[in-house]
Amino acid sequence: MIIGDKSAAGIGKLYSQRIQPPETARVEKPAVSTTETEGDQVEISAEALALQETTDAVEANEAGQAERVAQLREAVASGEYKVPVEELAQRLIADV
Repeated sequence: MIIGDKSAAGIGKLYSQRIQPPETARVEKPAVSTTETEGDQVEISAEALALQETTDAVEANEAGQAERVAQLREAVASGEYKVPVEELAQRLIADV
């Protein structure tokens, strides 16, 4: 198969038309939260609210983990951290 300049241009045109999202594909979802101020209105979907709650929970968890890692690093650096040998052995056996 031979692809000339004209064929390549046609392919590019078809591809650019294909990747453009159709305007009719937009789906309106019912709002869960509505705020109105001086004629402006904002509607937040249930999915957006759920995503925000999940994001907040992940950020809170990451902050707690970072604090725990910092505590463990201090304990290891100062020599205060002792490996719980019995607990470690039990977990290793349980994984087998």
